[in-house]
Amino acid sequence: MHGWCLLIGLIDSASPLQFSDTLNPNLNSTEMARMKTTNNLKSGYTNQTTKVGKVAEKTYSGPGSANRWAAEVTLLTYLKGRLPVPPLINANLHGGIQTAWVNGLHAQDLLQADQGETVLAVLGDLLQQLQQVPTDALAGKIPGDGTCLVHGDFGPQNLILYQKSHQPAALLDWEWGHLGSPVEDLAWTEWIMRMHYQNQLKYITVFFDHYGDLPAWSLRHEAMILQCRRYLEFAHLEGKRKNIQIWQNRMVMTRRFKRL
Repeated sequence: MHGWCLLIGLIDSASPLQFSDTLNPNLNSTEMARMKTTNNLKSGYTNQTTKVGKVAEKTYSGPGSANRWAAEVTLLTYLKGRLPVPPLINANLHGGIQTAWVNGLHAQDLLQADQGETVLAVLGDLLQQLQQVPTDALAGKIPGDGTCLVHGDFGPQNLILYQKSHQPAALLDWEWGHLGSPVEDLAWTEWIMRMHYQNQLKYITVFFDHYGDLPAWSLRHEAMILQCRRYLEFAHLEGKRKNIQIWQNRMVMTRRFKRL
């Protein structure tokens, strides 16, 4: 399932996922007071993450927020002990979840410090590990009907590394997780590097080497375009003109990509 078909599976409130009926729609006064005094972190288009002591509180926004919440709860629960994911503390926070705060180095900061070789080697190994996770138990509990687990936004933007060893401490943000094709997360990591870290793109072959069998460029390019189309469709559903323009521009740029 690709492109807008997958998007519909993630946002269709007529087909709620497991856990979606436990969402508490009411904030009590203590929660409201806490949210006013916490540290809001830089987040993506579809969520807001706040640090409260040693806890991360993540809330979801936009179309299909309840289903994306349910997908992340399902995957954080299932992947405990299988992959480095943040420990789930509370699945019933108003509009979101609480996880343990994971200390470490953000992979994006290492890229900015010209340590792309280290980051991309770790990402290649981690993606291979992710794609070896058994998926039979996930069928029908998360969107998609593909052959492997797909993170949906894999890359340095969602990776925390241990400070000393530079090994994975946590792979974050599983709200777009689904069953799909192995090429999806691989291609999206390459897209992130092409779009945002061109000065570290010289290390992309390190990522490919650590991952293993490399799909053809035509397949990777197609997967990049489909992912951009998904975000563009989401922006249209949200009705935010700025985000629509951003993803229209990124779609044009992505279509112009050539094999490295």
